Amino acid sequence: MAENIKKLMDSRGIDRKKLSDDLDISYTTVSDWINGKTYPRIDKIETMAEYFNVTKSQLVESANSEANESKDLNKMLDEAMTYSGKPLSDSDREIVKAFLEGKFGSK
Repeated sequence: MAENIKKLMDSRGIDRKKLSDDLDISYTTVSDWINGKTYPRIDKIETMAEYFNVTKSQLVESANSEANESKDLNKMLDEAMTYSGKPLSDSDREIVKAFLEGKFGSK
């Protein structure tokens, strides 16, 4: 979770002081979360999820969970994606995968 908080802060240009001020949480508590010394209570996880506009699972779950989701998607493509009974080409698979991940046609 500490890595997820760091990434969200970095992507939004937020430092520990700003996060602690914005959430009305002590600087040392925020630092302990970021350093992995302590883990926030569920109410603080909910507050941070709202603050960063992400789901609670995006805060809590490890990057390995995202890798597993990607493996599941690839497995689904392997098992189910055919056209006229033939497997999709690699380029078509990438288009379908991008669409399913919500990346196709986004601006």
